[in-house]
Amino acid sequence: RITMFPSSSQRREWVFADQETVTAKRVDVNRLFKERHKEQGSSELSVDLTSSVFLSAADELKLCGWYTGKMIEIAGRFAPPPPRAVLGTAVMYLKRFYLNNSAMDYHPKDIMLVCLFMACKVEEYNVTVEQFVRVLPSDEREKVAEYVLRNELMLLQALRFHLTVHNPYRPLEGLLIDIKTRSSILSAQIESLRASADQFLSQSLFSDVCLLFAPSQVRNEQQGE
Repeated sequence: RITMFPSSSQRREWVFADQETVTAKRVDVNRLFKERHKEQGSSELSVDLTSSVFLSAADELKLCGWYTGKMIEIAGRFAPPPPRAVLGTAVMYLKRFYLNNSAMDYHPKDIMLVCLFMACKVEEYNVTVEQFVRVLPSDEREKVAEYVLRNELMLLQALRFHLTVHNPYRPLEGLLIDIKTRSSILSAQIESLRASADQFLSQSLFSDVCLLFAPSQVRNEQQGE
């Protein structure tokens, strides 16, 4: 049964009131990591872990943003190209994961590959782990395949098994079809509208709009542009 967005786990658990709430969650995760490892440093490590050793919450966000770009780049190497929903879902998984985990505990260069592989499965882009790692350098493939398979359950638990992601691509497609059927004049301009809309949605992957708005609202923001 298809769950509509208003009754979905995404709406209930993963859409937040405002940007400040999202930022506060990241700051808390960063602070908890520092407190935990400062305590360990005083008793277990030979060096004194000062605050300058750690990443800030802003640093972690930038790091995750950079690896979001790398994930998009890797997905672009697949043949045939994956549906846009695969990327939207993978990015959402990555953002959700780091709302409750620090990039200093789990490096985004590893987690983004687990997110991408999981998104391929959920969005029914059929690819085996052997095919998945084939787009990576040959000396990394075996290690990455092992890491991805070993950490799938960890990712599922971090996502609280909320795997269905409502992306803005379907509402956008519905809007364009609606325009085509209602206006023969605008119908000829649909492809140019689609190009600008796709660019907007691609840029939105680097922001927190998916944690703040319904997919149809993201579509409407693009329409307003």
